Amino acid sequence: MSDSEDFLIFVFDVCDDRDAVLNVLTEKFEYHKTDANIRFRHMPGMLREHFPRERAQELAGALNAIGCHAKVVEGSKLPDLKHAAQIHHLRCVDSGLEVVNADGSVSETLSWESINLVTVGAIPSSTVDGSPTIHPNAAATDHADPVTHPEKFAMELWVVANQGQLFFRAEQHEMNYEYLGDRKVSSTKGNLELLVRDILEKASHLLVLGTTRDFLNHRPLKTYAFSTPDDLRDLVAGQVAVVLEMTTDS
Repeated sequence: MSDSEDFLIFVFDVCDDRDAVLNVLTEKFEYHKTDANIRFRHMPGMLREHFPRERAQELAGALNAIGCHAKVVEGSKLPDLKHAAQIHHLRCVDSGLEVVNADGSVSETLSWESINLVTVGAIPSSTVDGSPTIHPNAAATDHADPVTHPEKFAMELWVVANQGQLFFRAEQHEMNYEYLGDRKVSSTKGNLELLVRDILEKASHLLVLGTTRDFLNHRPLKTYAFSTPDDLRDLVAGQVAVVLEMTTDS
């Protein structure tokens, strides 16, 4: 595939008008109705097709025109997040975000200025504490309340720092929240929210994008739920590329 055709479309926010989105997917993207519904189920997220630059920009513009937030990213600019480290203990301190080892020692401290992106999304999990349940496809197929389903969801946090050179992720129910002290609440989801809010308060330069904003604003789970962890990881890769490009341009 030539570089001129290696462009992808990322949908960071989906407008509330499902019919309008499906109309763009069928009329502008020229997808069959069934295929359009499949793509819609993976929004927010990355559309899997590669396009020439001008075509990608045209299609992203059509989505933006109806209230979505879509961006075009060159495939070669996407970071490889498949081997991102999973961490289990973070502390927000004045000097930065501490990454803590199992024995309580600090492995490194990321200065607040070095952090480029913080993103959260809900991914399928079999170990959660009182989180709502939702059919994975309900995250994008309709606007009804989450429906009961054996598969539960848990929040996953991604942090990107050092101009995209450092990535790590943390899962809601596998985190140590000791630094919250008396602020800790009974649910790990609530504690993760407190952690994310603390990070965003300290690193006030960060953009609060789509799913993170919806999570913090307590919007329905379907607005920030993903069918697979890979879908969330792909979205984060697109966000990283866009944020780093904005940093370079400024």
